[in-house]
Order: sequence, then C-alpha cells, then structure tokens
Amino acid sequence: MRIAIIGAGMAGLACADALKPGGFEITVFEKSRGTGGRLATRRSEIGGFDHGAQFVTARDNGFKAYLKRAKSAGYAARWKTPASGEDVWWTGRPGMSGLVKPLADGLALRKGERVTGLSAAKGGWTLHLETGEEEGFDAVLLAIPVQQALDLLTEHAGSFSALSEVSIAPSWTVLLGFKKPVPISDDVIRHSGPIAWAARENARPKRDNKHERWVIQASADWSRDNLEDYGAAVLEVMREAFAEAVGAPLPELIHADAHRWRYAKVETALGQPCLWDKGLGLGLAGDWCLAPRVEAAFLSGRALADAVMATHGR
Repeated sequence: MRIAIIGAGMAGLACADALKPGGFEITVFEKSRGTGGRLATRRSEIGGFDHGAQFVTARDNGFKAYLKRAKSAGYAARWKTPASGEDVWWTGRPGMSGLVKPLADGLALRKGERVTGLSAAKGGWTLHLETGEEEGFDAVLLAIPVQQALDLLTEHAGSFSALSEVSIAPSWTVLLGFKKPVPISDDVIRHSGPIAWAARENARPKRDNKHERWVIQASADWSRDNLEDYGAAVLEVMREAFAEAVGAPLPELIHADAHRWRYAKVETALGQPCLWDKGLGLGLAGDWCLAPRVEAAFLSGRALADAVMATHGR
C-alpha cells in the first residue's frame, strides 16, 4: 500500500515513523529544503538562528521517551535557564530542526517538492506536483498548517468541515547578530512591548558562541496587525523595542534578518487528535488538532498513524 505524507514537520515525521512497522510504502513530500517545519534553524555567516519553535517540553510519556531517544542520538539537549523555572526545556542539536532527525531515518523524503493539488483517482489519489508531474497513492495524509490543507482539499473540504473552526496566529521573527554581547544578564526576555519572546541564541546548549545572536519574536497581535509590512520596517521596530527591553544602547549590529511565519501558533485547536476518513483514504494531523505545543504535533502524528494501522489491520 502506497501512502503519501505531505509535510515533514514533527507531525508528519512522527506519523511516518509510527507507520514503518506496518510495511507500507511511505513517501514524505516537503516543499522546503529541510525537515522540521517550525522546528527551524536558519544558517548565517555568524552562526545558526532557531527562528521557529524556541524550546520543547514534554508531559506525555511517549513523547518523553522520544526526547530521550533523540538525546541518545545526539539531537537533543536540556536547556537550563532561569526562565524555564521548574519546567524541563529541550532544544535541538545542532539546531531545533535536529529534534526530528531520528524520525526521518530510513524514510523516502522528497524535499524541495511542493504538492499543488490532490484529485481522487480509482482506488486512491493523484498528487499534482509543482513541476507538473503526477503520482498515484492509495492514501494521503496531510501534516501541514490547516489553511494550507484546505487549499489542497478543495472539493473534499466538506468532509472535514470542522477545520473551519481552527485558527492559527502569525508571527514576525527577527534575527539579530551583534559585534559584542548585549548588556543584559538574562538570556530570555518575555512580553516587552511588541516583543513576545527574545532569546540569546548563543546561550543555548551545544551552540556556536563566537558571535552574539538573538532571536526576537513579535506578539501575535502585533504580527497580525503588521503581517504585510516589509521586513526592513519590521526589523527597525523590533530592534528599537529590543533596545528598550534591554534598557541600554545595543552593540554594533553585524547581522539582521526578518522572517514572517503566517501560521505560527495555534489559537483555537480542533479538539481531537487527528482526522481520518478511511473511506476516502485521507487523513490530517498537526499541532492544530490539539494544542500550541510541539508535543501536540508529535501526538497527533502518532494518532493518525494508529488510525491508519487500525483500518488496515496492521
């Protein structure tokens, strides 16, 4: 049985990993050049920036076990900082995208390939790729932001009407590099003006600390109000807000970049682990099913895999 999974973030890869014992022929399509989705790391001339999810916590025993597996493989580390309090924060190695690496082992990954459409075919589905190619599968599992899933479902969206209740907030993220350390002892700043979060990237465990690097994420409200602004304008506003939060002049800037996440943080979740229509051979998973947590994406992907396995007696 051929299964296509669209999206190589935590949900998609957790689903694919859980399906491996079932003997399915699995192909994972990812429009980006790398895996991880919002577990993202951007390279630069002064080092990496984790510009998506900032850390991971675990409540579920299955996810705790996975993080230990990732740690043993060298892809995860505990981040001990006063900001975490009594919580255990996990971060990826060498960047946040490392957290999905153990899940991707042994999978047929088609990176840099965008799926632009789905059409029902006899006994399955045809995937339409941006290149103009078409490929057939027996089942299709979507592990992408709900708005992007709706774009692909088109005529079949009525089968998943509950998706219209899901909402995901955007986030502008700014990446700043400095010639000297920023004069503040804290490695994390929260809720200061338009800033929801700022973190000293080079203070994370197992990171290159040759250059001072900060990741600054705007609040959902500010990002929503300024979603279509130019990156340069966003950079200026957030740099000024960061200086105000620090309470002192900032060192000389040697790197500045901005990234717009249109679908960053779940505001209203679906309220169920996944969606699976066994008659259509069509399923959906993502953090938006459960909660704004990386753990939720993992659990949703596993739940979808369980549903598929149960349907096919595996």
